Amino acid sequence: MKKIIEVVLGALLIFTAYSLLFANNIPQEIIGEHHLIDGSLDTKILSKGRITLAIDKDGKLEGTSAVNHYGGSIIIKNDSIEFSDIFHTEMASMDPELNELELEYYELLSKINRFEMNDNHLVFLENTDELLIFEKD
Repeated sequence: MKKIIEVVLGALLIFTAYSLLFANNIPQEIIGEHHLIDGSLDTKILSKGRITLAIDKDGKLEGTSAVNHYGGSIIIKNDSIEFSDIFHTEMASMDPELNELELEYYELLSKINRFEMNDNHLVFLENTDELLIFEKD
């Protein structure tokens, strides 16, 4: 019985250490719902379609991308960020500009490697270039 308790406590200790070392620490200020207000996308077209992003405490994300719904996850280490496992529905719009906006948005997501939170704005960057600027709802 003593051996079983030692094994269980040892496993618990290892699990706790692993969780602390490799946890995806999502900063509190980026958790919540955001909508795209600016960035490298054509702002004239952006005004035609709404792009949103919601991030939860576990790094899961979801939103709308002008035409479709999407989801996935983010991995954060310090100020670096990686979007992974992105999936989306596959509807098309009758408006070709919205379809193009959505394709550009997904392409920009794949380039993002840093983020900053400035006031109420979540800014995604590729190195030092601002790609997408979201406002927190």
